[in-house]
Amino acid sequence: MRAKAKATALVAALVLSVSCSRCKPDRVPKSSSREAPEKPERVAIPASFGVPLELSGRTGTDTTTACGEGCSLKEMVSSGVSLGMLGDLTAHAIDSGAVTTAQTTSTTVYYTTRTWTYDFSGTWRLDGERRLVNLVPDASSCVESSGMAGAGEAVGDDARPCPKEVRTLHLVCLKGPRMTEDGTSMDGAPAWYCGAGKPVDHPGTPLPWVLQ
Repeated sequence: MRAKAKATALVAALVLSVSCSRCKPDRVPKSSSREAPEKPERVAIPASFGVPLELSGRTGTDTTTACGEGCSLKEMVSSGVSLGMLGDLTAHAIDSGAVTTAQTTSTTVYYTTRTWTYDFSGTWRLDGERRLVNLVPDASSCVESSGMAGAGEAVGDDARPCPKEVRTLHLVCLKGPRMTEDGTSMDGAPAWYCGAGKPVDHPGTPLPWVLQ
């Protein structure tokens, strides 16, 4: 897990700063005419900066741990993320996946499953070598279900909404080498690491996202 720890430390060190100012026009004599201030133009990023940029990544884990005599806890996670940054400084993303947890005893299996799909749209901007991305949820779907099976019978409940709501994400994306599980650099194309500038409880694919 050293690779994920390094990626998280790299992103957490970056501070996302947003400044806002209000300017009042100078007082002018009544005899002078006041011109409306010009609105700043939204300048598109040229293609030489590597846009449009369409990234994607998938993650999957399958772990089993002991939870006592004759008991095991199995967690299976599979999720994927796509993130696009366009030349007009707009951005879009989709985060979808599923996680299943199963606790198995000598006679019974208790399970919980959660599936989600989150659609985002927003904006992005350059900040040196970083790309600062603001993603606002457009549509979301997340359901949970649980149940048990044993002694030739299976009992499950209806799907219910997930307790956590998805929120706006303020991401800092930085390009770097891909890392192995033991923390060494991998050969091949580098990856984009997109994480939050400050801790955030995102109910979808864990941050930072590792995308190519």
